[in-house]
Amino acid sequence: MKLRYDFSQIMRYFFAFQTSRNTNLEQVRKDLLGRLQQALGQLDPATYQAQPNPQLGFSMGLPSLISAGLDVLDDAQALPQELANKLKLVLLNSQKNGYWTSTYDTAQVIYNSRNILSKEAAASRAGKSQAHVIKAMDKNGKVLGKLSAIPGGYMGSFSQFTKQTDLSDIRLAELNIDETASANIHADVPYPAVTAKADGLQIERSYRRIIANGTSPLDTDQPLKIGDLVISEVHVKRIGDTKIAGSDFAVIEDGIPALAEGMENDQTYLADAKVQVKEGSYWGNIKETQRYPDRIVRVAKLLSGGELSLFQVWRVTRPGKVAVAPAVAFDMYNEAIQGNSTAEKVSAEK
Repeated sequence: MKLRYDFSQIMRYFFAFQTSRNTNLEQVRKDLLGRLQQALGQLDPATYQAQPNPQLGFSMGLPSLISAGLDVLDDAQALPQELANKLKLVLLNSQKNGYWTSTYDTAQVIYNSRNILSKEAAASRAGKSQAHVIKAMDKNGKVLGKLSAIPGGYMGSFSQFTKQTDLSDIRLAELNIDETASANIHADVPYPAVTAKADGLQIERSYRRIIANGTSPLDTDQPLKIGDLVISEVHVKRIGDTKIAGSDFAVIEDGIPALAEGMENDQTYLADAKVQVKEGSYWGNIKETQRYPDRIVRVAKLLSGGELSLFQVWRVTRPGKVAVAPAVAFDMYNEAIQGNSTAEKVSAEK
């Protein structure tokens, strides 16, 4: 907390004095810049804990503070190269899933770094050596391909693999000392092969068939009939280390089988099926609903240690045998906090 307070205080005072031409205030400006350099130089990311913002519902992390400090020092022409390299590496290494801590922090980093990135892009275009080639290799040393130069770095996309390709360890050759690497792997996995996973969020799904006097458990081994109405219940719970920087909101995706169509008027069907939900808290916790032919996506308020059940209704419209996509949940501002259920197979006949 003290480190956070020092940063904010130093930068607040600096902004108040930076436009002044008074000699005494100029000395104060230099002193504040020196203190900011010292605070950033002594920074230990491992000891910093993101501070939650109850009003916004997500955490304010270290990246926005670092980028703000970089911007201030760069604008004041008081950013030593050694300090700049250290802080840039901290930012690069703290990026996960394409962003920092939260979408708010990411926006702050992008905004605060715009001038530095612009300068680096210009320098990169002017001075990048064509002889500097970065190769990507798999765990066994087989070359996957080369990375192409782009403003500010290098990028490569590889999709041609053999059965022997081992992607458990991707290696990059010829990286410079001030460069760091990140990778995103996209793989097509058959639904039945997906196993349940809980990394901060646990999600389970169950089905019930709507009948004349309420509902009955659905036996997925038995075929459905065209016209059957099914309630899909997804139960989501926050678990594990509460120190992981998350938010108060989760995104929950629940698939609709290819032999069915989603029904929009959930409330009516749930009431007719005598499914009891707490009207105020249930619908109040659902902040947004997006409906697609193959799934329903909801944004819901889910506090640390909290749990919530969400419902959707679909109707069988055609015969066939299909696998239903696993239900997925992830934190709205930190996708490293996520979980998924298994996939189910359902069938229908005329």
